[in-house]
Amino acid sequence: RMEAKSRRRATEDVASTEAVLDPLARQLAMRPQEFAHFLRSLGTDLSPQGLARQMRASSAPLITAAQAKQLLETLRTRGEGDYRYFHVLCSRVADPWHLNAEDHGIGFCYYGCGVNSDRDEFVARLLGDSDKDTVAAIFWRLLRGRIRFDSDGMPSWVLGGAFADENFWTGDDVRLVRDEMRARMVHEVPDVIVSCRHAEGSVRCTTLGGADVGAFAVPADGDPYGDWLGKAVAEAAPHPGRVCLVGASGQVLWRSEHAPSAFERACARLRL
Repeated sequence: RMEAKSRRRATEDVASTEAVLDPLARQLAMRPQEFAHFLRSLGTDLSPQGLARQMRASSAPLITAAQAKQLLETLRTRGEGDYRYFHVLCSRVADPWHLNAEDHGIGFCYYGCGVNSDRDEFVARLLGDSDKDTVAAIFWRLLRGRIRFDSDGMPSWVLGGAFADENFWTGDDVRLVRDEMRARMVHEVPDVIVSCRHAEGSVRCTTLGGADVGAFAVPADGDPYGDWLGKAVAEAAPHPGRVCLVGASGQVLWRSEHAPSAFERACARLRL
């Protein structure tokens, strides 16, 4: 209840909104120590495409707006004037609401979140009902324009969008982002496996970890492993993913319908 109240307040106040979004976005970007190493390891014979390649090879291919500013200043000091550096860096910023014209030049125009009330309204929309839903929305904002989305708002996971020749996003970038989404459990919803055994008019169900889900009386003249059991288990042990019942020999007895992932919920909610 307190979390929901905090999020409602955040949608009405820009600073509160950013206070929710910023720490979640920083978790997706290079850690300070990683970034310091990345900055030191920049090659002397660099190109925009080479920078994109070096970011893909790093431990974390995403950066914050503050890190993008520092990299752009470093490149400027070295006399690197290719405009494509703005595309490479700003297209990989995890907190694009902090991009601005003064620090990020044309990168703000192409990858920022707008200005004034339009920006504030758009950024507030990224807030979800939970941290996981909000992180999924941050990934949605990052991928918008990098991959194609179908007419229903769902991703096709096909590389596509404007400025691909400038930001040098490749299929490897998309795979790295999807891997990060899986690691944070926003891209796919894992099944919960429940083992069931019938004995003496009831079915005892436990999780694979041994936790007791319950004992369920078999309806008169009913199939011990019929649909009724799956519904009873799903009600007794609510889970955001699919519930899968297995028998003593490992055979699948019942599986609930597909449950949308946090990213799919974000795509539906933020569909343009």
